Amino acid sequence: MEHVPFTLVHDEELDLELPVAHIPPERMPPAARDAYFAAVERASAAIRDGLRQREARFSDLYAKISGGEVDLELWEALGNLTREIERLNVLYYQLQGEHLTPPRC
Repeated sequence: MEHVPFTLVHDEELDLELPVAHIPPERMPPAARDAYFAAVERASAAIRDGLRQREARFSDLYAKISGGEVDLELWEALGNLTREIERLNVLYYQLQGEHLTPPRC
């Protein structure tokens, strides 16, 4: 049986296809390495889109809460969005090796 250089794993919570390397990319055959990096770029683009969507939703919920609409479900939704945004940022860093937005000093 031939060793598979990488696989795509579906993250159901974030609805993303994430590439998982089983060997370092520099040891992959050229075609597999190209396919792996293409999958990394697709996942990175999906992460950026997911972040934009979640950040817009976060702003909407935050505006409702700041406007006096206090509801436990809103707070829970805000907390869930915060966790998803954190996970997406971590995944982006793992894939790209750099922060999506540089840290502020």
